[in-house]
Order: sequence, then C-alpha cells, then structure tokens
Amino acid sequence: MRNLLRADLRRMLRWRGFHGAAVVMALLPFLNYYLQNLPNLGKFSVQDIFFSGLATYGAYPVYGLVLAILLSAFLGTEFHDGGIRNKLAAGHRRGAVYLSQAITAAAAAVLLQLVYLVVSTAVFLPLVGHGKMTEGFTLDGGTLALLVLEGFFYGLAYSVIYTMVTMLLANRAAAAVVCLVVLVAGAIVSFNIPRMLDEEEFISGRVRVTTADGVTTEYYDSYPNPMYIPMPEGLRTFLSLSVRALPTTQCGEITMWGFCLAQHRDNAAKFSDGDAFLEGANRYIPLFPLLSLGTAAVCTGVGLAVFRRKDLQ
Repeated sequence: MRNLLRADLRRMLRWRGFHGAAVVMALLPFLNYYLQNLPNLGKFSVQDIFFSGLATYGAYPVYGLVLAILLSAFLGTEFHDGGIRNKLAAGHRRGAVYLSQAITAAAAAVLLQLVYLVVSTAVFLPLVGHGKMTEGFTLDGGTLALLVLEGFFYGLAYSVIYTMVTMLLANRAAAAVVCLVVLVAGAIVSFNIPRMLDEEEFISGRVRVTTADGVTTEYYDSYPNPMYIPMPEGLRTFLSLSVRALPTTQCGEITMWGFCLAQHRDNAAKFSDGDAFLEGANRYIPLFPLLSLGTAAVCTGVGLAVFRRKDLQ
C-alpha cells in the first residue's frame, strides 16, 4: 500500500494535467480581484477575494469542474494504459489499489485548494489600502479557520465521488461525462432542495382585504406558507442533513454566507440575529466537515465493495 501510494502521488505531481489545474486555480484570485473592481461595486477586502473563491466554487463551480476533469482523466488513464491490471498482476490487492487512488485524488483536491488560498493571501494582502481594497480579514480567526477547513473537506467529498465514478466505470471518456453530469445534477439539487426543506410553515407579510362594499384594508399578519412541505420533523432534519452532505450544497451555502457577510459586516446586530439565512447558516455550516466525512465514508465504502467484484477484463 505504501509503495502504491508513493508511486501514485509521484505520478500525479509530475503529470502535466495537474500542473494545468494548478495554474487555473492560481489565476482564479486575479479573476476575482478584477470582478471585485468592477465600477458598479463598492469597496472590498482580501476576505472578499477569499470568499469569491468559495463563490466561484459554489455559484459557478469552477473548483468542482476542474476536479471532475482532472480526476476522471488521471484515474481513467490508469485503466486505459493498463496500469490497474498491472498493479493487480503484481500482487497488490484490489482494496489497496482503490484506496491508493482515492488518497491520491484527495491529496490533489487539497493541494488545489491550497494553491488558491495561498495566492489569494500572498498576492493581495500586501495590497490592502490600495484602490477599492480597504481591508484584510474581518472574520474572527476561529470562523475563518472553520471555513478554510470546510473547503478542504468538501474538496475531499468531491474527490471521493469522482474516484468512485471513475474506478467503477473503468473508462476515461465515460467517467468524464458522468462526473460532469453528477456535478450539474448536484448543483441543481443543491439549489432547490434545501430551499424547499427550509421553508417556514407560516410567513409574515402584507395582507389585503376588500369588503363587499369595496373598502380595501391592508395590514401585516402571519399566514400559511404555500411553499411549505408538511412532513415529520425527524424526516425533514434527515433530508436537510443528507442534501447538505453534498459538496455542491456546501459550496453554495458558503457562497451565500460570504455574500451575506459582505453585506452585513457594517451592521453587527443585523448580522447576528436579523437575517434568517445567516441564522440557518450558523446552524449547519459547523456540521459541514462531519457531513463531508460521511460522504467520503459512504462513497469509499460503496466504491470498494463494487470494485472488489468488478470484472476488469
């Protein structure tokens, strides 16, 4: 296992495809800096560049897209060139071969995250005070560390999903297509399902009543939410946690959290308890690393179980 892992990691680090992915991730901070400097936007901070990376991953899932192409090509090449069969013929167990590939994919995902974060910080932190970038980091250290850690964990979740797909399909082209379909489907699910599950049973708003004689009265009151889906609370909680175990959901919610943070950073009271989305984010985001680990465990378990019985002829 150790020799397998060392060889796979060396091959990944020397592969031109990985170098190209690293260049893409290194250029993203500059794209985000350019977008933050558009004339219709106000002042911003290095933290906004940081969150723009998460926003890029979430609203426009560049990170997930880069990983889908990178890992399907890297792992698919092992099948295409006969590398998997050669490893098995050399006496390595199927479980060891699968885990070595999965760990290599996870290491690549984390390294690409580090490329983005290091470039964002090293290049733009010295530029604070120039132009419209007036601040560095405004989050407390603990919250910032949690979000960076979560970035690594949803990178892990992406990598194990793509590893499972590629190792089970054993075809480079088919794996690339399916990985992209999984990414798009995950983004669609992540955009719609959490919103549906988080709807309140009653909402407040303006109610307009017109009497028989034509007199119209308006007042504020609570009324049943037509978008609310009735179900047992235990099932609602289970479904909410399950959909938030998807890396696409985590990307999207951290994206929105970052945008809300940027809007409310000058209003601490509103940030703390005046925004329903932020209250929900404060409830779920601390659980994201554990949910990502759950996704990794399930996908790795399924992938291992099927790969051990797969016909590789």
